Amino acid sequence: MTVLQEVFDNYLNIKFNRGLPAVQMNDFEYVLLEDTSAELFFIDHEQGTFLEWAEAFQPQNPHYVQKPDWQPMLTSFFKQLDVYDEQVCYYLLYTINATTRIIPRNPYNKMNDFMKNYCFFQLAQLEHITILNKEQKQQLKDFLFFFYLYTHPVNEETLYAFSFKEGTLIHAKTNINMEQYFSHYHDYICKHKHDRTLLTPHEINACKKLTIELLRSIEGKSKDSLCHLKMA
Repeated sequence: MTVLQEVFDNYLNIKFNRGLPAVQMNDFEYVLLEDTSAELFFIDHEQGTFLEWAEAFQPQNPHYVQKPDWQPMLTSFFKQLDVYDEQVCYYLLYTINATTRIIPRNPYNKMNDFMKNYCFFQLAQLEHITILNKEQKQQLKDFLFFFYLYTHPVNEETLYAFSFKEGTLIHAKTNINMEQYFSHYHDYICKHKHDRTLLTPHEINACKKLTIELLRSIEGKSKDSLCHLKMA
């Protein structure tokens, strides 16, 4: 069983009150909070969560500066990246990681919460649907990913910043492969900036593994599909 399957076995068990024993994970565990939400915590850090770990590296918002004069963190790997691109890539990272979060539902967020989850699980299964041809799958993938972002929700700039190219999610303006981006992102922090977080290099690498598995699931490339998991 992959880490992605372990996470979502526990996710669905908690979210829909199934009452099943928790699936043991090596690096993470779900913790129920006082507001009835649930977060994926690092086993050895009671204050650290998978979703929030990268907040210390959130880039400065260039829209509030007349002439941004800094370079993106990964400029040595992606010369075509500017500070505006870096910001939407961070928002995408947060949106993907937030798929693991369980939030208290109310009449105002219930539909968004359902649709984001629905789109994620449909994207994960799309490549296994044999009744659709390649063009139909591409159209449906674009539709589902749009609403996955829209119902998170993200800002308009992020909503239109990404697209699929031969099944791979890319940043449309720069043609950057997002799996490569996220891989370099985690490796760079692990090597150069880990002193800004309480996490160990092992834990940062665990985040990298889970984030990339979430991304590959959205792309339909995950080694083990989530077809066996059903939303209530």
